[in-house]
Amino acid sequence: MTLLQWAGYLVWLAVLVLGFPREFWPKFKSEKDYQHLVMASILMLFLLWNLRAGIAEALICVSFCRRFF
Repeated sequence: MTLLQWAGYLVWLAVLVLGFPREFWPKFKSEKDYQHLVMASILMLFLLWNLRAGIAEALICVSFCRRFF
């Protein structure tokens, strides 16, 4: 990794550490709509991640089968 990448990660980490407890957490605890939005986003990311894994495995299987059969 380059020095610029490390600097970017450190800036991202600082923003996360300073902003999460002050901005995200109080809003998450107090607003039901925001809770539903965050949970739905997590669920969608989980489903998309699993779908991508299934597609990648199927593509590997198809290419393997074409090569040998």
